[in-house]
Amino acid sequence: MGHDIRRCGANRWWIDDARLHVRRERGVKRVLKGVAALALSAGLSLFLVKAGSWDPQGLLAVALSLAYGLQRALGVWEVSLDRVRGKVSWVWGLGVPMLRWSRRVADFDRVRLFTQEQSPARDVRLIGPGRDQLVARGADPDEVFALAEAVVRHVRLGLQVGTGRVRPPGELDSPERARALAQLSARLQGVGEGSALEASRSEPIEVPEPPPGCRVRVHEEDGQWRLILPEPGWVNGFRFQFGMGVVTLMLTLGAGGYLLSLTLETVSLLMVMPFVLVLGLFGARFMWKAMMGAITTCHLSVSRPGLAVERSTSGLTQPLRIPAQLIRDVDVRDHSEGAPLMNLFDPSTCPMLIIDRYDGKQLTLGAGLPREELEWAAALVRQRLAREAEARRQESLPEKAARGK
Repeated sequence: MGHDIRRCGANRWWIDDARLHVRRERGVKRVLKGVAALALSAGLSLFLVKAGSWDPQGLLAVALSLAYGLQRALGVWEVSLDRVRGKVSWVWGLGVPMLRWSRRVADFDRVRLFTQEQSPARDVRLIGPGRDQLVARGADPDEVFALAEAVVRHVRLGLQVGTGRVRPPGELDSPERARALAQLSARLQGVGEGSALEASRSEPIEVPEPPPGCRVRVHEEDGQWRLILPEPGWVNGFRFQFGMGVVTLMLTLGAGGYLLSLTLETVSLLMVMPFVLVLGLFGARFMWKAMMGAITTCHLSVSRPGLAVERSTSGLTQPLRIPAQLIRDVDVRDHSEGAPLMNLFDPSTCPMLIIDRYDGKQLTLGAGLPREELEWAAALVRQRLAREAEARRQESLPEKAARGK
C-alpha cells in the first residue's frame, strides 16, 4: 500500500493522509477455528435430522456454532478515522462489508486504553457521553499503546489508561517526550544512554493541594526525596476478606473433625480430606492477604537513576528499583491486583497508584487508600520524576557540547 503498516493484535493499522485505518486480519488460526465451528454446526444439524429430534438445546448449539464459525472464518471489521471530515466509521460484514455506521469525532471526548480484568486482552476504545466504541483489541501492551497514541494524535482527543487521569494530546507531542523516546530507542539498541520519562514535558506539572486529612507523607533530606504511602488499615474490604477467611477456616476445621469422628474407611478419608484441606488453604490465604494488605506501607524514592519502591510490613522490606528509562507514566486507576475482597463472585477492584513501564510491566501500590490521596501522591511523583529528567538533560548538555568540538 505504500504506507507504514503496523500491528495491534489481529489488526493492522496505517495512516493514509487524513485517515487512520484499522483492519482486522483473518489469520490462519482464526480461519481454522471458524472452519472447525462450521463443521461442528453441520455435524450437529445432520445428527438432529437423522435422529428426528428438534431439541431446543441442540438447535441452540447449532445456531451458536454456526454464528461463531461465520464470524471467525468470514468476519470483516474495519475502522476509519477521518481527521478532515471529523468522522469515525465502523464496517462489519461476512466476507464483504455489510453494515456501516458513523459517528462524529466531537461525540467523543477521550481515547481509553482498557485492560480487561483476568485477561491479557487490552482494548482501545473511543469514549464519550453515553458512547463506548471499540477501535481495536490486542494482547501486546506496546502494540496497543502505540495504536492508542496514534488515535489520540490523529483526532486530538485525550488519552485515558483504565480509570486514570485523561492526558491531553499536548502531553504526548511535547519535544521533551519525543527526545526521550528517541533516546530510549537508542539505549535499547545499545548505542547510547537517555531518559524516556513520559512525564517530562515543556509545561511544569502542577500539583494540587493535598486533600483534607491526607496521610501521605513526603520527606526530603540531603537531596533524597521520599514519598510514603501509609498502611490503609482495616478498611471495610480487608475486614470482610479477613472475616471470610476466618469463616472458611472454621468450616474446614469443623468438617475435618466431623469426618474424623465417623467410622469411615481409610480410602474414603483419602478421597474426601484433600478437598477439605484445599478449602482450608483458601481460608488461610484470604486471611494472610487481608492482613498483609492492611499493614503494608510503601516508600517511593525518586532520584536521578529512577524510582525505588519498598514495601514495608512489620519492618520487612522488599526493595525494587525501576530505571528512569523504563518509566512510562505514574497514574491512578482501578485495578484488581491486591485489591481487598468486596464480594464473593465478581472480581474486586479499587483505586491504586500504578507505575506503567515501557516493557509492559506494571507495579500497583496503595490498595485500600482513598483515591484523592493516591492522585495527589501520583502528581507529586510525576512532578519529581520530571524534575530529575530535566536535571539529567541539563547535565548532559556540556558533555554533548564537548563531544561536538
